[in-house]
Amino acid sequence: MINQALVLILTITTALGITPDEKEQLCSRAYKLKSNLSLITAVPTSEQNKFDVIYYRYEVNLIPDSNFTIASNLCRVKVLDTTLSVIELNLTNSTVQGVQVDSVQLNGPAVSFTHTNHMLRIPISMQLTLDQIIDIQIYYTIGPEPFCNNCSFNWDSENGHDLIWTNSQPYFAREWWPCKDYPYDKIDSLDIKVTVPENLVVASNGKLMAEINNGDGTKTYHWYESYPIATYLFSLSIYPFFQWEDEYISANNDTVPIMFYTFNDTNNSSPYYLVTNYKKTRSMMYTFVDLFGEYPFLGEKYGHAEWGLNYGMEHQTLTSMGDPTTRRVAHELAHMWWGDMITLNSYHHMWLNEGFGRYAEALWQEHVGGVNAYRSTIASYEYYGSGTIYVEDPEHDNVFHFNLEYNKGAWVVHMLRRVLGDSTFFACLKTYGAHPDHRFKTATTEQFRDICESVSGQDLDQYFQQWIYGSYYPIYAINWQQINDSVQVNINQVQTTGTIFEMPIDLRIICFDTAFVTTVQNSMVNEQYMLALPSGNNLTNIILDPDNWILNEVNYLNTTDETVKPKIFTVAPAYPNPFNPSLNIEFKLPHAGPVSVSIINLLGNEIASLVDESLGPGQYSVTWEARNRSSGIYFCKIEYDGTISIQKLTLLK
Repeated sequence: MINQALVLILTITTALGITPDEKEQLCSRAYKLKSNLSLITAVPTSEQNKFDVIYYRYEVNLIPDSNFTIASNLCRVKVLDTTLSVIELNLTNSTVQGVQVDSVQLNGPAVSFTHTNHMLRIPISMQLTLDQIIDIQIYYTIGPEPFCNNCSFNWDSENGHDLIWTNSQPYFAREWWPCKDYPYDKIDSLDIKVTVPENLVVASNGKLMAEINNGDGTKTYHWYESYPIATYLFSLSIYPFFQWEDEYISANNDTVPIMFYTFNDTNNSSPYYLVTNYKKTRSMMYTFVDLFGEYPFLGEKYGHAEWGLNYGMEHQTLTSMGDPTTRRVAHELAHMWWGDMITLNSYHHMWLNEGFGRYAEALWQEHVGGVNAYRSTIASYEYYGSGTIYVEDPEHDNVFHFNLEYNKGAWVVHMLRRVLGDSTFFACLKTYGAHPDHRFKTATTEQFRDICESVSGQDLDQYFQQWIYGSYYPIYAINWQQINDSVQVNINQVQTTGTIFEMPIDLRIICFDTAFVTTVQNSMVNEQYMLALPSGNNLTNIILDPDNWILNEVNYLNTTDETVKPKIFTVAPAYPNPFNPSLNIEFKLPHAGPVSVSIINLLGNEIASLVDESLGPGQYSVTWEARNRSSGIYFCKIEYDGTISIQKLTLLK
């Protein structure tokens, strides 16, 4: 059972609850960001801050035979500062893509312009007034472009048919149309007019206003997005799609079509998701409406359009979807509230999009599978590595860091639910979604914090500082001693990262014939609590954070005296954790001595003995096979030299 190892394993990779292809595609997304850094200006120029874009009309003729775009785009801006001297719009000048601006009109007449360093500049010579509206009409061509299936504008193919699709997050709308390409500057509305060969279907944002047969072998599709939208959320998906739909009906009897644009007919049983995962969308909408508030884009639609990638992207009212797992369908739908209705103000605050979307996956699991399914899903997001959730340098850092912005971001929302309590937590979400300063606008971490504070009456500054701007997590060392009908509990924070966490901690107190949970507030390096026990009961065990509400590690250190001894042996994090069905447990002994390794359940009962013998110094590895155990939380208890170390384990089946 026991194999002595030669080398101490210092780094353990925890299971993330994602498939290998999902990891690969997210890495591809990050690589795309890194490889296009030359195009990125993550912050607007001083001149761009002097005007607000309020409307675009994207009008193009796409020619798949030559990968060529002929465009006539309108950008309508409002003057915010009368010292504005040049309108600067982000637009690549890549010669590889063949971008060529032919002419620019300003309120009608043609004007001069320059197009260098990925910026289109139109000088302003007129006298300006505050809030003045200026129309900039831009005529340009792109192409012939190289075949591409992982670019911002993709000339692709699927099953022998042309497939054209876009992907602009975070800063790549500028690669295929002239715009002010920053998430804080959401436009009021958007017209989309796309002409394509008549065999193709154009799916896009908002509502389909017209489908016109031009009589020359082409069709023009006119979509209109009537709600504010960020540039990265504008998308095109073009293919001879099979189209089908479902519907959501609001409490006020508003009917919202749920539209699907898929490569395959639903009569085809393969792929399976056509008749399983996609058809869960309606039920998910009702669930999220109940938790978050009414669906934001009433009068338009929601739906999925398949594309050339193996993940989802929350394009407003029409998610671009690849490999639609149930959790992915839930994630992208939740973005219609958290990401599309309320958009991150800048990519510093990526977790406001992705942490919320990731958390919504767990909420859906809670809806269909109850609290155990919720806890198992949250446990699969555990991340114990370094880094801040706050993206310090969005121009160069990976804003798609899956463990930080997605997984740990979801944990921040999960822990906030415990700090606030269920009713207050969901009231905060609904207040946030309805707030006039943010609804169909943008938000920062501090603005979300302020709303939670106003609803709850709590001071949450330290909570957000430690979890969003700080790194790592608390490591608790706990010991206790029964004194008559009370127990003295000592909790120390022993992490070495310098951050001391303030959190409510649940303690499961297990006596001979009863058990109960009590909560203590913890905010210091060393804190002592005196807790009452039921009269006449003997304490048998205490479990810290039994329901997994805190991202933490625990060392249980009960000794023969009243002091907590320092840890004198090393226990590596069990891996993989969560696991199914095998788990590896590794520990290092500095000298010979008796060792006990056992598995206990939430009631403190031993259900498996893995080691019970004397061992010499060295590194050891133990395997627990849990094939006959049910999913849930367990604990690995290791006793050695008067010290007890316990780790939480999550079995997922």
